[in-house]
Amino acid sequence: MGIPAAPSGTPVRSSQTKGHLLRILGVGFGIAVIVGETIASGILRTPGEVAGHLGSYGMILAVWILGGL
Repeated sequence: MGIPAAPSGTPVRSSQTKGHLLRILGVGFGIAVIVGETIASGILRTPGEVAGHLGSYGMILAVWILGGL
């Protein structure tokens, strides 16, 4: 297999990583996860509420198509 490389490309010895997590994922990744979860929860929650207010299948389909465009 070989010795895994750190993000900088330098080899990492198992004695250096034992009991410690490598800091591969940074603050930017954490922010991206939070933003993604917020958007996903809105995408999953909103369509049911909109469909409940519209009432007819034709209106639901029309709004869905217009939203996609």
